Amino acid sequence: MPVFLDLYYKNMGKEMLEVGNVLSHYIPVTHTILDKYEKAKDVINEDIIDYKPEKKYDVVLSCSTLEHVGFDEEDKDPDGFLKAVNNIKNNILKDGGVLYLSAPVGYNPGLDETLENGLVSFDSVTHYSMDDWHIIIGVIRK
Repeated sequence: MPVFLDLYYKNMGKEMLEVGNVLSHYIPVTHTILDKYEKAKDVINEDIIDYKPEKKYDVVLSCSTLEHVGFDEEDKDPDGFLKAVNNIKNNILKDGGVLYLSAPVGYNPGLDETLENGLVSFDSVTHYSMDDWHIIIGVIRK
């Protein structure tokens, strides 16, 4: 969480989208939030795979959310993570924009396979191990 709070504060004033309503549970926020399931004031309830906003964003933050895309559905889609990342790159980020995401490795086999096969290209990735969890924080620039 501290990494994403820092990223939020460093990018204040830019057009920012958060995928998954996480930060507002810790601090007051002013950016756009997209969350398919969480009903809250000013939260857009759409699937990240299908979301095509009218405007594009400088920054997209996703803190431990994209691993759920397609995996936590009744009809599982092992390519959900890949589809979400591709939609962000192709339809949501401005040219020069950046996606910051975190995801646990070992939770979603489809995500793990996507990473193992190099289907997502990160500009940088940091690995953290906490107890039994291995977490990545990835940066993708458009």
